[in-house]
Amino acid sequence: MLRVVESVFPQCDLVVIPDYGYGAASDEVIDLLRRLRATRPIVMAVDAKDVRRFSSARATVLTPNFTEAWLSTGGSPGSLPCPDPVQAELVGKRLLELTDAQHIAVTLAQDGVMLIDRSGAAQHLPAHPVPHAADVGAGDSFTAAMALALASGAEAVLAARIGIDAAGIAVTEKRTSTVGHQELLRRVSLDGSAPDLSLKTLAALLDAERYAGRTIVFTNGVFDILHAGHVQLLQRAKRLGDVLVVGVNNDASVRRLKGTSRPINHEADRVALVAALDPVDFAILFGADTPADLIRAIRPHVHVKGGDYTAEGLPEIDAVREVGAAIEILSLVEGRSTTNVIQKIATLVAAGEIERSQ
Repeated sequence: MLRVVESVFPQCDLVVIPDYGYGAASDEVIDLLRRLRATRPIVMAVDAKDVRRFSSARATVLTPNFTEAWLSTGGSPGSLPCPDPVQAELVGKRLLELTDAQHIAVTLAQDGVMLIDRSGAAQHLPAHPVPHAADVGAGDSFTAAMALALASGAEAVLAARIGIDAAGIAVTEKRTSTVGHQELLRRVSLDGSAPDLSLKTLAALLDAERYAGRTIVFTNGVFDILHAGHVQLLQRAKRLGDVLVVGVNNDASVRRLKGTSRPINHEADRVALVAALDPVDFAILFGADTPADLIRAIRPHVHVKGGDYTAEGLPEIDAVREVGAAIEILSLVEGRSTTNVIQKIATLVAAGEIERSQ
C-alpha cells in the first residue's frame, strides 16, 4: 500500500479516504500522505468513522456524519443529542479545535450539512426533500462529489452544495449506484439556492478538462424562448468536441441588443434551462454585448456561431484569434426563431384565439 500510494501520488489531482476502520488507511499511510502533500498540497477529503485518527493529517475537509463527529469529540453514545444544525455547529467547531483540517462538513442526512471553516464561520446547507430515500451511498457520494468540486477549483460552500445534490441523487436509487454527470449538472443548474457558476470556477473546471485532452467548444446566445432550432444548434455544436460551454446573455445585455421588450424570460430561468439540455456541459451568464471577454477567459478550442455570419464579420473575432480557436458557422433551422414565436403569439392574441391573461 505504501509503495502504491507513493508511486501514484504525483499523477493524482486529489485524495479521498473513506476509512471504515478495517485497517487499509493505516497510521503509516496517513503519515505518508501528510509528507507527500507537504510538497504538493492537493485536495484531501476524509470520511472516517474515527475522525481522531486524522487529527494531524492536514485534510482539506473532514466529512463525518453527526454521530461520528459526536463520538470523535469525546461524546458518549448514551448521551447523543438530536442531530440538528445547532448541535452540528457546536460539535463541528469542537472537531476543528481537535484537528488541523481546513473545513469540517458534518452531514445530517435529510437535514443537509453543517459546514465550518478554520476561522469558525459556520453555514447550514439544507438538503432537498427526497421521497422514498434509500439509506445506501449518501455519505460516499457527498464526499466524492465535494472532493471533485474542490479539486476543480470550487469554493467550499459551492463544493458542499454539489455534494448534497450528488447525495440526493444517489439515495433515489436502490443499492449502491453511480451519479451521472448530466444528472448532477441538471440538479445543480436548476437548484434555486445554488449560486451562479462563477467565471473563476468555470475556468478552473475547463483547465481540468483541457489537461485531460478534451476539446472545448463554445457558443453563445440569448436563448429567450427555447425552440427546436436552439436544440439542433447545440447538438451540432457538441459533436465538434467533448465539452460544450454556452454563454447566455444576461437581461441587461439583451435589452441593449434587442430592445426594452426583451427578454421574455428572466436570465436565471434561461441559463438554467440551457444548462439542463443534454448536449450542454456548462452554461454561464455574461453581461457584455459580445462574448469576447468570456472567450478570452475560457479559451475554447472551437467557437461556434449560428446564422449567416462570416468569420471576418464576427464582433468577437479578435478574441477568437487570440486564443487560437477554430471558427464553425452553423446554419440555423429556417423559420425557427424566438422572434417568430413571439410574433405568432402576438398574432393569436390579436385574433382573440389566446386570452391576454394567459
